Amino acid sequence: MAASEKATLSSVRDCSSASSLPTSVLSSHAWIGKHSPGFRIHGSQVEFLHEPADFYSNLLEQIKKAERRIVIASLYLGTGRMEQKLVDTISETLAQRSLPLKVDILLDYTRGQRGHPNSCSLLVPLLEQYGSQVSVSLYHTPDLRGMVRRFLPERYNEVVGLQHMKIYLFDDNVMLSGANLSDSYFTNRQDRYVIMHKAPGLADFFTNLVSAVQSFSFQLNSDCSLQLSKGLTVHPFEGGIFYFTHTLNQRFQSSLKSATRSKFPLNPYSFERILRAVCPTSSDAGQDTVVFPLVQMGPFDIQTDSIVTEEFFRKVPQASSIRLASGYFNLTSHYRQTLINYSAADYCILTASPQANGFYGASGVSGGVPHAYNYIAQGFLREVGDHCQQQRVQLSEYSRPGWTFHAKGLWYTAPGQLLPSATFIGSPNFGYRSVFRDVEAQAVIATDNADLQRRLHREQDHLYSRSQPVELNTLEARPIPLWVRFVTPYISNFF
Repeated sequence: MAASEKATLSSVRDCSSASSLPTSVLSSHAWIGKHSPGFRIHGSQVEFLHEPADFYSNLLEQIKKAERRIVIASLYLGTGRMEQKLVDTISETLAQRSLPLKVDILLDYTRGQRGHPNSCSLLVPLLEQYGSQVSVSLYHTPDLRGMVRRFLPERYNEVVGLQHMKIYLFDDNVMLSGANLSDSYFTNRQDRYVIMHKAPGLADFFTNLVSAVQSFSFQLNSDCSLQLSKGLTVHPFEGGIFYFTHTLNQRFQSSLKSATRSKFPLNPYSFERILRAVCPTSSDAGQDTVVFPLVQMGPFDIQTDSIVTEEFFRKVPQASSIRLASGYFNLTSHYRQTLINYSAADYCILTASPQANGFYGASGVSGGVPHAYNYIAQGFLREVGDHCQQQRVQLSEYSRPGWTFHAKGLWYTAPGQLLPSATFIGSPNFGYRSVFRDVEAQAVIATDNADLQRRLHREQDHLYSRSQPVELNTLEARPIPLWVRFVTPYISNFF
């Protein structure tokens, strides 16, 4: 055994002794290491943004500074002036670098090609000019196939499944969000945004994650045509679905193992590995924060995020509190039952008011979506009341004139504490499609850093300060079209 490995194992053994095991926030969340690698950083490396304008300006700034890699995963790229500036900035940065800068962009197949112009037409000039340095991939869910694919019209076909991750990575800086790359997300659509600065291990993990999804996606060519990714022998929607999903599950697992092997050479499920996520070694001195990446790919039976989320609800102790946000509040039955029946924490759930829902005022069937979410919230609060949990589980609505609400995630505050010490942040909405239909990614950030805890509280307060508690009778007083009441129970698994 190499001397460095002996030293590592020695420090792990020391850390696992009763006298040195930290009684801290980090140790209380060590169990997450059974499911995901934990990347240690210092709290000062974590930055929260608060406004859409900050999100946009930071994207431009990070693109301009990138030297080695730009990795972008989003649902789609809009086609307006602000989106064009993003693409132009990438092009200018590529032109200025003396050393090769690699740009990888992953979007959804159906959303990225909706309408004309679309995401693809906006990105083609990058491929024409810098083809060897730029890769644009479009993920197609294997569940959209056959007659369903043939007859479902554009836009409606997106309910079957999407590439929903929001990862914006520049060299070793990782930004996670729920926001897409479109003008409303840069102006008046509220989301969450976190940047982990100078985190090479974490950046490598998310680079490998995006690369894995790209490997079973379509590649955009400079003439706007599409071809299967090189080495992909199974077609996403024409080949056998079981063979495709099983093959890609194996490829994905292999890719993520290679991404973490250098950081975790031990048995991935050993207690030593879990402790390494939370116990400082000599090289970890001063690192008081751990980031656990979570991935969910329902079609491929990859369920790390939902497993950790549900277990987190079950493990939190009495007198702790969770503030949970979802722009589209539609908990899975497992989450709902766990939260109401098996979780000891107090919950304050934040969702969009009807006027802050992204579909408010839409024409046709889409105009019924805010009513459907109101109907779902009614059912949730009735279930809370049926189990006499009204004092422990409460619902609030975000309202800001002229704005929509798209934030998601949670903040955890331990018993006896005033500040949150852990957060989940990324793309999942805690709903059925996040768990079973879409490709999602988020991270758990747990910290003992007092300053980061204060900043977590400010971020939480920034959203909740624009909310009002709502009771069941308030929701019931809102008129809901009869057709919405009828169809919602049948289609709620699609949004």
